[in-house]
Amino acid sequence: MTTSEAVVLVIVMIVCLVWDAFIVRQILRGETAAFSAQTWEQQRTRSRKSEPTAFWVVIGMQLMVANGVILYLLWFWLSTLAN
Repeated sequence: MTTSEAVVLVIVMIVCLVWDAFIVRQILRGETAAFSAQTWEQQRTRSRKSEPTAFWVVIGMQLMVANGVILYLLWFWLSTLAN
C-alpha cells in the first residue's frame, strides 16, 4: 500500500466514524436529519414517534452505507498486507 492510499484510507475511515456518531445522535434524538439536494424543496425529517418504519429504514440505510464502507476499507487494507 502506498502512502497516498494509506492517507485516503485513514481520512475515509474518520469520515465514516463521524457519520456513525451522527447516526447515533439521530437515534437518540428520535429524528433524522433533513437534507435536500433541491433548493426549493422542503427538507423532510423522519420522526421515530410519527413515522417509526420510515425512521428505521432511513437509519438502517445510513448504517449499511457507512459500515459497508468501513468493512470494504478493512478488506482492502488486509488484502494489501497479504501481498
